Amino acid sequence: MKTTIQLLLAFVILTSFIKPDRNTANGFKIDQKYKVQGTFSGNTQGEDSFHFIIAKNKKDKNYDILPFQFKNEEVVKMDPITFEEQPNVLSFHNNGDQLSVITSYNEGKSRKFQVVDVNLKDHTVKKSEALDGENYKTTVREKDQNFLVFSEKESLKIVAVKNASDVKDITIEATAANKDFLKALSKNNLDAISSQDFVENGSINDFRIYSDQGTITITQEDTKEGTTNVAQIDTSDSSNTELKLTNFKSNDSGDGKLKKSTSYVSDNKLFQMNLKKDAATLDVHNLDDKSNKQLNLLSSDVVSAASSKTAANSFLKNATKGKNQPTVTVNEAQDGALKLRIDYVNKKLYSYNYNWWWHHHWMMQQQMWMMQQQQNRMMLQNSLPRFGPDVSDAYPIYTVKEKEDSFFEIGLNTNGSIIPAGDVTTIHKNIDKKSYIDDIDNNKKLKHSSTVFTETTFRYISYNKKTKSFLINSKSLK
Repeated sequence: MKTTIQLLLAFVILTSFIKPDRNTANGFKIDQKYKVQGTFSGNTQGEDSFHFIIAKNKKDKNYDILPFQFKNEEVVKMDPITFEEQPNVLSFHNNGDQLSVITSYNEGKSRKFQVVDVNLKDHTVKKSEALDGENYKTTVREKDQNFLVFSEKESLKIVAVKNASDVKDITIEATAANKDFLKALSKNNLDAISSQDFVENGSINDFRIYSDQGTITITQEDTKEGTTNVAQIDTSDSSNTELKLTNFKSNDSGDGKLKKSTSYVSDNKLFQMNLKKDAATLDVHNLDDKSNKQLNLLSSDVVSAASSKTAANSFLKNATKGKNQPTVTVNEAQDGALKLRIDYVNKKLYSYNYNWWWHHHWMMQQQMWMMQQQQNRMMLQNSLPRFGPDVSDAYPIYTVKEKEDSFFEIGLNTNGSIIPAGDVTTIHKNIDKKSYIDDIDNNKKLKHSSTVFTETTFRYISYNKKTKSFLINSKSLK
């Protein structure tokens, strides 16, 4: 009896030093009262990450986000975050130990947004007031803030989100100078270009939006004239109602009619590509002083510096084919150099959506299923399969190109001179993310998966149907 009491006392003393919300094993189960709707994963600081399980509480009929951290190689459980309606995670950002999540949900026929702050140190939660979602276009994410974009025929509204307590509106009203631009924007899709990852191919939509340290840039392509309208908004001052609108045109080069054009914004520069029958140029416009430098993509300097001389030599012929559309993207380097990727895509098969679906793989799977149903209907109608449905503004799908070796890369140093692509070490790695999740896709024991990539690690959360438990697992990047 004495030995039993001593053992019990020893157990109590030992377990009193173990935090109840910490699970050093990476597998765990959730309460049976929950019906899982899906998961979402994202970065926090360094190699750490957060993982949400979105579930319906079968007892009270509410919806809970069950938050977990993967911190210092351990799984840390936090308290549920409760919603009356099913929340979708739209975006997130980090400020130190505070994680701010943008959620959306339907309230009757109306769409609402809500900012949720999660303190990763003391696990406290704070919610913002509900935000009206009428005329919502897209969300642009930076490392420490998000911007919700709303567009009407005669106005443009940017909602700058720092956290649940710091949500500011900037509204641009139509003027004689910008009314045509705002009207066209309200009628068209707006592609949000990621600045947090490198996506190989750019958008081929007419309207694109970028964000860099609080400056919003919206571009409008006129592919017939080879011009680009650039609108910039400084969001640092919420009283700012000015929309700076500038039209950029390439320095005309080569004979003949313009065949294809596109552009990309990076490092506060507009990279504008125009293709004719016998000419391919890339104009680099400085958005501050409007200075311009033009590169001849057919020149020997470009071809010799290109990562693939074969692709560089055949680019113009292939990119100007009727089925194709050129793209240009830019990856920045720590030393101020730039790496440019020149490519083309089949415009009937391709749609640009940066790789958010890696974060919420469950929604991707649902949309892929719906996409397949749509494809089947279209094939019956006109025998023409089309991959990539209309983009969901909350959960875009990244449509992968069908062919390789169509692109080449070149480098630009800080003076704008051409250098070999191999001499540029970029900030964002070009990771073949699909190759890492193939094992998850093909593992029939797993479901409700979502993934995240840190600097050195691929990590995912999944539900194992055999063990009836969730698992957070990591794999080093190659």
